[in-house]
Amino acid sequence: ILYLGPFLSLTTPLGLSPLMVEKLSFLVVHFMIGFLAYIASYKFLISRFAGEKHKNSIFIAALVFGFFYMYNPHMAQGLGLTAWGYAFSYSLIPLIFYYYDKSLRDTRFHNILIARVLISLAIAGTAQFLVGLPFFILLPWLLFVSIHNLKFHKPVFPAIRTSLLIFSLWLALSSYWLYMTMLTIGSGNTPRPDYVLTNQMLDVFSSTASLTNVVRLMSSWWPWIDLQPNSGEPIWTFLSFVIPITVVLSILLIRHDKLKFELII
Repeated sequence: ILYLGPFLSLTTPLGLSPLMVEKLSFLVVHFMIGFLAYIASYKFLISRFAGEKHKNSIFIAALVFGFFYMYNPHMAQGLGLTAWGYAFSYSLIPLIFYYYDKSLRDTRFHNILIARVLISLAIAGTAQFLVGLPFFILLPWLLFVSIHNLKFHKPVFPAIRTSLLIFSLWLALSSYWLYMTMLTIGSGNTPRPDYVLTNQMLDVFSSTASLTNVVRLMSSWWPWIDLQPNSGEPIWTFLSFVIPITVVLSILLIRHDKLKFELII
């Protein structure tokens, strides 16, 4: 739904005006940001404070967090009608934090897998989170959990091992576009504009992503890097859709845990 706006603005098959489509897209995006933040914070807090007497307080706290996450000053200024890729990634951050924390406490494979898929989708929405997500959210929380475990004489290695597994699975799934990106950058053929780029322009340019890039878990970069092979382009395009979709479907459809692990690997 987040990415239907540009297409409906051109074709309007539902009989909606472009202005109405923009308004609906704006409402859907903000609802998704606030709702997912509320759900993630509620589940995180309810896992920490058991008992009926805390539920009302947790509900209010989660509601306030969801509202602030949706309407904080940075988001209110940075989210425009053309930045749905950034908004999609931003909406997943609370869920990523919740499932990452859950995977550190409960190392069952399905928790690790959900965290990895959400991270891949967030970085597919915009490459800005390639640096910000691990260094400002995941690694600090891993450090906090490790210190907490040391304080209460709990083992630290399981949390580190889980983090490395999440990173390895994400790297394996995203390697087909990461490798070609690094190859292009290393060759020195990266396009360079003939004008000075400001921070504001970079924010605008790098906050756009297409629906196909999200489905393919392929990030969108600025300056634009055309991730196309020298030969075999039809096969490359076909596999870039089939591999991520197959992985996600296997997560949803396969019930046998051991078989699921082997197929996804």
